[in-house]
Amino acid sequence: MSHKDTLICFVEDSDIDFEMAVLAIRRVCPDAEVRRATTFHDAVRTLTDEDLTLIVLDINLPDGNGIDVLRRLRRIGMSEDVAIVVFSTSANPVEQDEAIAAGANEFVTKPTNSEEYLTRVSQFVSRWT
Repeated sequence: MSHKDTLICFVEDSDIDFEMAVLAIRRVCPDAEVRRATTFHDAVRTLTDEDLTLIVLDINLPDGNGIDVLRRLRRIGMSEDVAIVVFSTSANPVEQDEAIAAGANEFVTKPTNSEEYLTRVSQFVSRWT
């Protein structure tokens, strides 16, 4: 797939985390289109209307839980061709298992170090686009 055909949606309420993620995406997919949803309801509305390549979900949203977004997407028939990565500060193995069981392709813990953050985002974007 040409990266110009790549559409990535980040479900992330933190402005700083989103800006860092866009920097990382540009390293590996400079022509990708990147969109953002900041709330549970925005995510459900945005993610069901798009021809997406990759969805990146934070677990902790101001009005809901990213795993609930994930369950809803898979329940309404979100194509298995759309990769879903849960990207969260949680290192809780129960939440990780829950995300995979709900249909996530991968669970990645957000690092606190900014360079490691950029590296992890670049890695999973490369893997799924």
